[in-house]
Amino acid sequence: MRSFALDPRSRLFILLLGSLTAMTALSIDMSLPALPLLAKTLQIPADRAQLTLSLFLLGFALGQLVVGPASDRFGRRPVLLLGLLGFAITGVGCALSQSIEALILWRFLQGATACVGPVLGRAVVRDHFSAERAAALLSSLIVVLAIAPLVAPMIGGQLLQRFSWHAIFWTLAITGVVFFALTAVFLGESLPPEKRQARGPAEIAQSFAFFLGNRQSFAHALIIFFVFGAQFAYISGSPFVVIEVFGVAPERYGLFFGATAACLIVGATLNGRLLRDNTPARLLRIGLFVTAAAGAALALAALVGGGLITLLAPLMLFFVGLGIVSPNATAAALQPMGRAAGVASALLGVFQMAGGAAAGWAVSALYDRSARPMAFTVGALAAAALVVHTALLRPARVDAE
Repeated sequence: MRSFALDPRSRLFILLLGSLTAMTALSIDMSLPALPLLAKTLQIPADRAQLTLSLFLLGFALGQLVVGPASDRFGRRPVLLLGLLGFAITGVGCALSQSIEALILWRFLQGATACVGPVLGRAVVRDHFSAERAAALLSSLIVVLAIAPLVAPMIGGQLLQRFSWHAIFWTLAITGVVFFALTAVFLGESLPPEKRQARGPAEIAQSFAFFLGNRQSFAHALIIFFVFGAQFAYISGSPFVVIEVFGVAPERYGLFFGATAACLIVGATLNGRLLRDNTPARLLRIGLFVTAAAGAALALAALVGGGLITLLAPLMLFFVGLGIVSPNATAAALQPMGRAAGVASALLGVFQMAGGAAAGWAVSALYDRSARPMAFTVGALAAAALVVHTALLRPARVDAE
């Protein structure tokens, strides 16, 4: 297939990378409205239905450990194309599943292939740009990425209403085919042969050790672990809270979810503008204070038995803060890694998914047909991210870097 590679400075390039990064959000968010119905249809408890998300995240985390090093050795483009083909195939497997066991297995494999978009999207940005420019571009990626949570639950709800939960995964399979074609035609290779590194297991382990031993990378990875965990506590808990606790119809769940996704766009857009006059480190601190304050307000609202709108307000503020925290923490974590951006991006993704899987398990295990487990988990993890920043990153030192 002939390639018409986009200029990395072009808006279409950012749009394509953002779309690839959105694979995770599409895979997760489109299926959210189906979770309560899936539990009811298959006569399984809510925590068993939620395993389709947790195992997806586990597959995502493990897949990155292969994808990142492979892309450092063979280049970003071939690994990305192979992963997108796998994503399409696993979508078909999910769609054809007739039992919860089969669906959980295929979702695990789907997660292992879905990781290529976010991991290699971040690595491509790091290949082309400096840390400061990368933070701004990652903000643009998040704006594109946040469109998926705006529309995916609505699409999932409509597919659920008109067809069945199987149609959601057929749609994801088709999406994989479309992404494969777009990547094959429009995305060039960002890592030339002379910069590739053929690492064996020992060298990969050394790169992991360097990442974990570097104070800047490790501290920012921990921050990402906690804020993504808080985000996923909301993602995994909100279908049951909104649909079961407050009685919202599944096809209308997307409106609630879309409101928070819109706030993520606001935060990322605001971050991109503020980066013109502020350092990423300063904006990261501000964003962490916003997410921690919003998490505390959410926990308080759930404790006093607030209604859906009372919960929605602090959640929207949390996502504004998340739109500021995520690009700056990601760029700072990757900055010291140089040519090992693929390995670093993979390990950063493992931190993300580990936080998400742990938070999702906690919310489902503690679910008591109230909003409290979700709200308390979001609040605790947002606070933990702020504590990590305060304890491990001295403001003066980070600003200087």
